[in-house]
Amino acid sequence: MGIKEDAIEDQSRQWMEKHCQSVAGILEKYGKPVVGFTFMSLKDRSIKGLLSRGIPVFPGPDRAARAISAMVEYSNFLSQMKK
Repeated sequence: MGIKEDAIEDQSRQWMEKHCQSVAGILEKYGKPVVGFTFMSLKDRSIKGLLSRGIPVFPGPDRAARAISAMVEYSNFLSQMKK
């Protein structure tokens, strides 16, 4: 792939940082919630990169879906409070 073997670790780290920043940019640009889930360890570098940027990542789709449901309920509650 044109990358020297001793540069693979650094290149993958840079790629992962760009990827995490790109996902975080969705939050900044659109102001909409972003929720993720993974079957990997929450200590994985890519997951830690998302978490450090304020993107919640849950250990499974069920928990992510419950988080989204809770956000919708809270939004509905706030809407009712404004009436």
